[in-house]
Amino acid sequence: SYLFIWMAATVLLGIVVILYRNQYRYLKTAMICSLIILLSGGIVNELIQIQMFSLEVYPCEKGICAGINRGGKLYLLRMDADSASVYQTLNKLSDRYDGAEFALCCSAKERKNYQRYSEDEFAISSILQYDDSEEVSTEENIIPFTDNSVFLLEDDIEVRVTVADGVAVPYITAGDRTILILPDKCSVDSIPEELRKADVILLHTAAAGMEKLRCDQLIVSDTSDLSRQTAYALRDCYHHVCFTDDGEVRCRLR
Repeated sequence: SYLFIWMAATVLLGIVVILYRNQYRYLKTAMICSLIILLSGGIVNELIQIQMFSLEVYPCEKGICAGINRGGKLYLLRMDADSASVYQTLNKLSDRYDGAEFALCCSAKERKNYQRYSEDEFAISSILQYDDSEEVSTEENIIPFTDNSVFLLEDDIEVRVTVADGVAVPYITAGDRTILILPDKCSVDSIPEELRKADVILLHTAAAGMEKLRCDQLIVSDTSDLSRQTAYALRDCYHHVCFTDDGEVRCRLR
């Protein structure tokens, strides 16, 4: 946003220069002021990015698309959506990030969605791949797992994956907050009771057993009236309810 502020300030300075007769004298001053505004904005933006540690939940038509921004880098990407939604989301993210350090895949289909997108445009360093079949990928950047697992990505990012209903359910500790992502094919009753409580819970759509979940912020990606009515009916279980059809949702993690 500082670029728009700089452009607006530069235009105003240009108008001031045109209004004065001794344009050359004021032109130099205007150029110096414009350069100072640009450099100051760039430095402030970098400092903000360095301090950034947040969960980003992106709008998508089906499924859940989310990532963790840590220090201006996308550290953990989770795309549980159809190929069209994944491609659109990665296309938008490529304008903001060079790629992601880690991606979590809970099925072979999800990995194919990532691989359809050109790595030159958005590179993913490592993929945590859940694979309950006998075939395990031998690709260098694939880290396979077949059962309950814990991954320490950084000192302050831990991913605990629990297998329930044949689906990997991520429970993430990032900074000072915990995040539970409930896949569409997994029932709430199948999730261990100690994992049903988190600071932030991500849902694709209203699900049976939602009343057993507890969180400070519930984020739902489905836009149907049923999901809205169900979420609001259970507002005693959640302090805040957000929907991604209103735009990208961000939660501070520290």
